[in-house]
Amino acid sequence: NGWICGSGGAIIHTANGGTTWTTQTSSTTVSLRKISFVNTSYGWAIGSSSTNRVLLETTNGGTTWTALTYTNDVYAEDMKFLSTTEGYILGEQGELLHTTDGGTTWIETNIADRDGDGEGDRTTFGFYVDTNKIWAVGEDGSIVYYSGSVNIITNDANWSGHNDVDLSGNAGAMVGDRILMFDASTNVCNSTGCSDGFWFSMGLEFDEYLYAVDFVSENVGYAVGSGGTILKYDSSLVAVEPQSDWEL
Repeated sequence: NGWICGSGGAIIHTANGGTTWTTQTSSTTVSLRKISFVNTSYGWAIGSSSTNRVLLETTNGGTTWTALTYTNDVYAEDMKFLSTTEGYILGEQGELLHTTDGGTTWIETNIADRDGDGEGDRTTFGFYVDTNKIWAVGEDGSIVYYSGSVNIITNDANWSGHNDVDLSGNAGAMVGDRILMFDASTNVCNSTGCSDGFWFSMGLEFDEYLYAVDFVSENVGYAVGSGGTILKYDSSLVAVEPQSDWEL
């Protein structure tokens, strides 16, 4: 099962790995930016316009979608739910919203605030979160590592920006104008920084800009980008392969 959301409140669903897609009714015309499912029944979609913020919930796999009361003014760049009750929203200035009641209420903090003024110092686009750590990425090669009170921001001047990051176990990647791989098996991050080699470039560059990445396991990951680009990572090949016979 998979879901895609987009402009005009569009939501489409596949139950066969993408072979066919069906349209679901979201009951909103606001463009939806992110969608997150924790199983085949429970999911959330979030979107925004210049005057409105929308947070939708489904408990039946998208057969029906219900608008939740969402009054926070944070412009959502990414959203991930870990369970039917706990989820996170990432704002464009490092705002991090956390819910433990399925999206009814949210508590806000900022994970990109270096000078302590309560406001983010970097624009953030995408993030990975689990129960004890968060990676967020953004413009100018920004990388934010957050674990409780630990807040580290680094920049890679060779990148115009990171759009998304995802991990599975010890493996993962960041994407933007190139791919930066992740290996946590022998490298660690702590309050003083990240050890050399924690993130390493595969030296791969593409004509198309990459917008999102998803690792389904330590051995397999996918990235999508402009021009209908879909790339597959296979650890047995130690490479990222363009899937030229796929279309977005």
